[in-house]
Amino acid sequence: MTKMKCVRYCLPSPRSCWDYDVFVQPKMRLGTAFCRLWDEAHRQMHARGIEWTCSRISAFNPGSLRAHLRLGAVHLGSATFLAAGRYQLMIASRRPYIHFSGGPHSRPKLVFDTRPLEHGEQQCQPT
Repeated sequence: MTKMKCVRYCLPSPRSCWDYDVFVQPKMRLGTAFCRLWDEAHRQMHARGIEWTCSRISAFNPGSLRAHLRLGAVHLGSATFLAAGRYQLMIASRRPYIHFSGGPHSRPKLVFDTRPLEHGEQQCQPT
């Protein structure tokens, strides 16, 4: 049984939201389903003032990484998790950089602030 990584993601900008996974059946992937889904999602988010979506993409999924880059993704950071029972070690490229957890009440918080991107800056700086 695989245990999910215990981490809290924080998006301080009201103009960003979390982008959960979208699954398109393999036989439908060469068609327009994905583009149509994203067009509608973009329309609804734009109507609510959302300019940026944030995703957690596994480094072991190069197809997803390439697809996101083609869509204009900006790399905001990375984290590696090592888990043993109720213990977890996180090593990340942004604060808190290293975090050791002894259970679900002690989980790291990763902040992804898209406000610099909203103002036309090329990179988000770690907060």
